[in-house]
Amino acid sequence: MRIALIELGGNFGVNVHAANMSEFKVRVITSGEIRSITEFRDYITNNDVRIKKDGIKYVVTESQEYDGPEIDWNRYQMLFMSSQMSKGFREATNKLSSIDVKLDTMDKKFGIIGIHCREWTKNYYQNNP
Repeated sequence: MRIALIELGGNFGVNVHAANMSEFKVRVITSGEIRSITEFRDYITNNDVRIKKDGIKYVVTESQEYDGPEIDWNRYQMLFMSSQMSKGFREATNKLSSIDVKLDTMDKKFGIIGIHCREWTKNYYQNNP
């Protein structure tokens, strides 16, 4: 959800700070022109902007004035991008481990065919990062 909100905020000219407060709650802080913020809020209220939709629609609550510390938007964006890259690398590593296990099974079942598939997959991922 956070990725979609931050990306969408850029489309509306709004800085977005999104933080998971719990498994089912995201706090969103915005900065920008009031008209742009209103359009952004209306859009996320009326459209499901999540990347992975689970069938349960989220509810946008009433807006409140933010009275916390000033947000360093550049620093936040850099930290957010770094964390998303880290998640991506972790996910890729998990998927590659799963592929490796499946290829091991193919090696045991089919012998040389499994080995050729392993080499093809290894070369593919090295040449298509």
